[in-house]
Amino acid sequence: MSKPRKQIILNEILFWKQNKLLPEHYCDFLATLYTEGEHEETEKEKKAKQAILAKEKRTNGIMTFFLAILSIFSIIAMFALTTYTAIYAIIAAAITAFLFIRASVIALKHPSLAVVYHIMAALLIFAITIYLSVTYFPKNDTLLFIALLFNCALWLLAGIQRKLLYFTLSGALAGIIVIGYWVYLVL
Repeated sequence: MSKPRKQIILNEILFWKQNKLLPEHYCDFLATLYTEGEHEETEKEKKAKQAILAKEKRTNGIMTFFLAILSIFSIIAMFALTTYTAIYAIIAAAITAFLFIRASVIALKHPSLAVVYHIMAALLIFAITIYLSVTYFPKNDTLLFIALLFNCALWLLAGIQRKLLYFTLSGALAGIIVIGYWVYLVL
């Protein structure tokens, strides 16, 4: 095959790779096949790959910041604002579901970012259970302690099941603190 035709095909494969029309390993295979094993990434390919990674990193950062602000706002709205608090709790629940979905999607490429989503979701679940306990059962401290223990157990189980040390430790330590405080109040 002539050199200009090979270059046209290689440019087309690079285009497919940059625009994710084919999986990256397929494009690498095709490029190696057409160059008869002599394919090395060109400067253009390296720059394109770096640009894609930078754009993805920036998008993930913006999304994480936006979700963190939204989570904080929903927690503050649940406890500080007196009107439409049930709506804020529903919004917080929806954000929590989205955070768990986002964490499972992003966990493969960016495990450290998935940690942030897990923690935000756990804090939102914590806030929702405390809100429900305090709002609908204001005089029942036993139910509040049960809600706290439920969160601790949830964190502990999630940590053990997913092998997440930060959830295992926080669930165990918070559970010990809650039980200790409960015993202190009873005695």
